[in-house]
Amino acid sequence: MSKPNPAFLRSFISYKGSKWQLAPRYPKPQRTRIIEPFAGAAGYSCLHYRHQVTLLEAHYRVADIWAYLRKASVKQIMALPDDVQAKVNINESLPHLKQVERDLMGYWFDKGQPEPTYTPSNWMLTHPNDMFWPKVKPRIASQLRYIRHWETHHARYRAIHNPEDPLMNCTLFIDPPYQLHGSMYSQSNLMLDYDELREIILQLHWSNQIIICEGEGANWMPFEFFCTGSRPTHSRDGDGINELVWYRAARDRRPAIGRGFDLDGTTRWLANLFPGEGHAHEAP
Repeated sequence: MSKPNPAFLRSFISYKGSKWQLAPRYPKPQRTRIIEPFAGAAGYSCLHYRHQVTLLEAHYRVADIWAYLRKASVKQIMALPDDVQAKVNINESLPHLKQVERDLMGYWFDKGQPEPTYTPSNWMLTHPNDMFWPKVKPRIASQLRYIRHWETHHARYRAIHNPEDPLMNCTLFIDPPYQLHGSMYSQSNLMLDYDELREIILQLHWSNQIIICEGEGANWMPFEFFCTGSRPTHSRDGDGINELVWYRAARDRRPAIGRGFDLDGTTRWLANLFPGEGHAHEAP
């Protein structure tokens, strides 16, 4: 008897800023197609993996990993070595592997980093029972069949803006590098035009559902407080930052006001999510 499909998928990539843990708190998709224009680890899509998922990612290493995973066989993943040695760079010790395979492994050598770590971290070596590469490899292999229908593209957020063929009836989960806290990425906040991003979002068709994530201090949209940030216990990045959110529900008919921009959408959703608690709640 075959096992039932899982309720959600665990992370395929341990990437900084992943929304895998927070994903259940965001609105559920109203549309069958999900688009993540800043895909990263695609935590929201991993929760709603049965949908038609399209991932856009500007960082070529992360985009290449997603393209590789979509087509990789269980045998390919399980053949990747897990008996890595301390203080040995796998780019030097495992030259026969594809670069994308070393990148995948590297993201699990030191969790939650913006770039792969090709030498196993001290934390991984001293915590062999933690969720690092040797432990996650079989899990990744077991989940491959659930993302065969996904689309992945090495592309920037501008791809969601096409006036000649506008996106319609999609759920967009938009998690860009945070305006004040996103300098560590290769495609960092310094390379992102937030004014342009705002205009692209405001021009999206009213049939689309839009969820935007940000960090405290961001002002390029009328964000509201979502939750108190948390961080893994082994993180070196200090305390977490407060998470912000902006939300617009999908509509089945044109709204009465122009551009379909509902200034109160975030407020109403938060009020319904946490009745009697205002807009704030604490992360567990």
